[in-house]
Amino acid sequence: MTVGRVIQARSISSVLLLAVVATGLSSVVPAHGQAPSAPNIIVIQVDDLDLRSYVNARELESGDGTQVMWRLRNLSNSSSTTNFANSFASYPLCCPSRATFLTGQYAHNHGVIGNGDTAQQVGGCEAFKDGSPGVGGSTVPLWLRSAMPDPYRTGFFGKYLNGYGAPRFAPTARCGERYVPPGWETWEGLSGWRDLQGDDHMGNAQSEEDYFLTTGGPGGATLTGPWEDYQTDKLSTDAVQFITSTPVGTPFYLHLAPTAPHRESGHTFENSGMVRCEDNVQVTPSIRPGTPGEGELADGFDLPQAGPPPEGSFDEANLDDKPTYMQGLDRYSSNPGPQVDCTTRIYQERIESLRAVDRMIGALTAVSNPPPNGRDTYFFFTSDNGFFLGQHRLQQKELAYEEAIRVPLMVYDPRTPAACGNRTLTRFVVNTDLAPTIAELAGVAPPPGFTMDGQSLVPFLEPTNNPTCDSALLPAGRRRFLIEHWEKASAAPWPTFFAVRTSDTHEMYLEAETGESEYYDLNPLNPGYDPWQRTSTHEGCTVHCDVLSGLLEDLMICGPASPCAVLENQP
Repeated sequence: MTVGRVIQARSISSVLLLAVVATGLSSVVPAHGQAPSAPNIIVIQVDDLDLRSYVNARELESGDGTQVMWRLRNLSNSSSTTNFANSFASYPLCCPSRATFLTGQYAHNHGVIGNGDTAQQVGGCEAFKDGSPGVGGSTVPLWLRSAMPDPYRTGFFGKYLNGYGAPRFAPTARCGERYVPPGWETWEGLSGWRDLQGDDHMGNAQSEEDYFLTTGGPGGATLTGPWEDYQTDKLSTDAVQFITSTPVGTPFYLHLAPTAPHRESGHTFENSGMVRCEDNVQVTPSIRPGTPGEGELADGFDLPQAGPPPEGSFDEANLDDKPTYMQGLDRYSSNPGPQVDCTTRIYQERIESLRAVDRMIGALTAVSNPPPNGRDTYFFFTSDNGFFLGQHRLQQKELAYEEAIRVPLMVYDPRTPAACGNRTLTRFVVNTDLAPTIAELAGVAPPPGFTMDGQSLVPFLEPTNNPTCDSALLPAGRRRFLIEHWEKASAAPWPTFFAVRTSDTHEMYLEAETGESEYYDLNPLNPGYDPWQRTSTHEGCTVHCDVLSGLLEDLMICGPASPCAVLENQP
């Protein structure tokens, strides 16, 4: 079997060794000479925002008659904005995805194959090859800091990788509470296991002010807090100060990573995999401040896909077609009132937390248009991964279904040709593409010997010799990409699996270490079209799935010797 062969030949330890070898250089060379007008770049990367919640928060009216994220809606509808309708996370879990954003590499190449929530797990901050001496690796901020002739001013505010600031690390050691990762000139990282408020990330209630920040730069950092401010608003205020204090003529790169809409208060869950919320869930009252003229509640929002079949996969009726590790999940209908009420409240709370993210967007755009340093400003909005809210009887992420792998991606590009106007593109993009895109916009490249797996989106944002952005003249884009999950790096009860998702034939094929498979036809033109992935038809696609298995085997080992982009694009 494909997965078994690859895992036998390539253990987790060998994956990590490959990541070290592939990313051992730390110097940066210009890609083609930095453009004289290198732009500012702002990234907002939220936590666990599924695509359905994103669309609802942006488009649906809440009880006060306004969209929860009306500022984001205005920005996404700008004539200079490109919205990517098919944007995916290659490993739908926080730390692997965040490391992919910063390196442009799949998890099997950058080595962060889990969250590393405990010392026994592989992953998190501890596993990240961030360019530290003796560790190797290379990241976006390192490339930008070495840009010539004008190094970027780089700033990070918010959630880094799980484990950062954890008590098991000495304060000044790598990943300790006073550690500043290489490349960041200004650093304000959430330290320890802290969510938006009153929660230590493991479900234990804390005081409402209980979050801490490591603040500083390359010369040193201090642990500050506990802070009484609502976390998102605190990060927003400090990010605005970063922008306004940037010297005229100096380009900046600002990476904002608020914890929203990750659960902001203490919930209890049935097991270590956080698969379901319990009937007696306790929600800590929010300290989220109100905005004059806006309601803070989303009580008019119904749980998406909670309706009866045939629509949706909420509380999926039959899991017999799924692998055995899925079949033990209880149905919501076994205790429908409390389970649905609980999940609905968590969904609404997640939507409500996006109010503060929207205020953040408003504050950043207000000080960036025009930018105080006189340079164009690009704006990226995305999430590390999606989230299940009862679909397939799940309430988490990690698995390869659409609700977990699909993420929002919006790019405001002030240099988009005026005739192009606001656009929504259907080309498949993956989180491996964001580092190459930022590098090309800034006119820099990784060091020799460091291979990014993704493909720059600049040809879509600023098409050459295509002043009207005619879609027919844009690059075709990738035909497929890889989805990964490693069992030994996860707190959830899922085995190691790999999947291939195709854009030309619209299919998803998965192989697990258990020897089990899944196959879904996602092509609306086919009679077997199954958009909710309710019925795996792997038993009936032997010949065709053998072809997909071969493609999957190649992608599972793609990297410097066998470039991922080539394998993703080939017919």
